[in-house]
Amino acid sequence: MGGKRKRGANKAGAANGQPSQKRSKTEEPATNGPQLTTVLELNKSPFAEELTGETRKREAKIYDLLGSLDNDERLAAADALITGLLAGTEPALRRHLEKRLFRGLASSRNASRLGFSLVITEILRQLFGPSDLASTKFPGLTFDKVLNILIDATTAGGNVPGQEERDYFFGRLFGIQCFVGAKILFAEGTRWPRLLELLLDMAQKKVWIRSHCGWVIVECLPQMGQERAETALRGFSDQGLGKTAEGVGIWLRARSCYPGIKLPAKPWADPLSPASLPEVARVLKENVANDNGEDATVPKLKQSNWTAQLHFVWDLILATLLESSATDKKATKDQVKLFWTTVIDGKCPSRVYYMHITWWYSN
Repeated sequence: MGGKRKRGANKAGAANGQPSQKRSKTEEPATNGPQLTTVLELNKSPFAEELTGETRKREAKIYDLLGSLDNDERLAAADALITGLLAGTEPALRRHLEKRLFRGLASSRNASRLGFSLVITEILRQLFGPSDLASTKFPGLTFDKVLNILIDATTAGGNVPGQEERDYFFGRLFGIQCFVGAKILFAEGTRWPRLLELLLDMAQKKVWIRSHCGWVIVECLPQMGQERAETALRGFSDQGLGKTAEGVGIWLRARSCYPGIKLPAKPWADPLSPASLPEVARVLKENVANDNGEDATVPKLKQSNWTAQLHFVWDLILATLLESSATDKKATKDQVKLFWTTVIDGKCPSRVYYMHITWWYSN
């Protein structure tokens, strides 16, 4: 009886469109073939200037995949977008930059920022890099115009919730990193100053994004040349940000890239000199105390949000010490001892710093 009921259930399932539970020995397991085919067959034709029913569906599908957590889906969507946009007209590209791409950087959905950054970086490289499509094919999309699109798309209007404001700030940061990643900032003299102004403004307003802004400047230092590096350091110093963990890192990286650089008189010429170490210790200790994700203007009532994630300045400090050991090991040994007793021992109260420095110096 039980067997008959089972066979009846299978027949009923087949009649209702349900797959049978029985599988032949030669039957292959189910795969995601249809979904993979959909991704690989994305339309790469030029995008239309105006939205219609069909173009709206096409774009919605591509942008949904662009924010996918699946790397292959993101890459396929990015490829379709870049190919279609660069093959199309200037109005179509401008519409996507204004309405979709830069706005997408402020989205925290899945991997949207990664996918959108990938597309924007490549488009910026094609527009303002060696291909110079901004001059030949898209003359209305000047550098200033595209940068203003980013600023408009990442400006929070009115009173917005805290998380939404964070999304806008991180969207602008990711947009700036797209310009940096495209390697187009130093081919022309007026581009980098505008980006630097935006970075300094964000670093001044929000302490929780300051380290990210500082790291962008550190990444740019090898590309910009000594003269622009001196300007960047003066700007950081003028904003009162020199005596921060980010300032220490930027000073060290600048000295490493350009040994003959003219550093501002304040806050220090060499952060690792014996005269500067007590103040560096205070700055790094303050960074630990303030690293709780709040704004600089908000009273630090709680310290429970502190994280053991190390600031990038520690990698640069240790890289500087290791670099100096290659030329004078005895002097470096004395320097490390002084640094340890002044900055670490009793100043930065976390075992993480001890472990990090010990591992670096022993390797």
